[in-house]
Amino acid sequence: MVFLVLMLVFAVIGIIAYTILAWSYGWKYVILFTMDKKEVVHQQMPRQVKKAQVLEALAALVGGATGNLGMVGTGVLAASRTTSTSTLVNVRKLIPVRWMNLIRVNQLLQKNRVYIPDEDFDFVYDFLCQNCPNAAYRPIPRILKKVKTD
Repeated sequence: MVFLVLMLVFAVIGIIAYTILAWSYGWKYVILFTMDKKEVVHQQMPRQVKKAQVLEALAALVGGATGNLGMVGTGVLAASRTTSTSTLVNVRKLIPVRWMNLIRVNQLLQKNRVYIPDEDFDFVYDFLCQNCPNAAYRPIPRILKKVKTD
């Protein structure tokens, strides 16, 4: 019973925190993806960077006030990081999640998420499969659209 109550409390706190974060970003998280045959770069836009730095600085201050040095370090590190780069040679696994328009690009110690418009999903996934020689991936089923013939 105690475990269930704790889980409920953590779920409520998580929902409140997520709502506050989404509200502070204006209900949108704007990023730029750049991809070539060597790497995928996930870069926050300047407006998002400023907001993230303020939130992470607050996290570092709260960590300092409570004496939690781990939280201080996490806040400082997160505030200083605005890009995430995945080198395609080092990618170990590609995980397509079509319904979310997402491809997870996982390296040994780093994970990157690439969001793609629906019309470009197959092209980007095929490109990543061809250019990640060490990656385990699975072919995704092609959804065939019915063509109306008259």
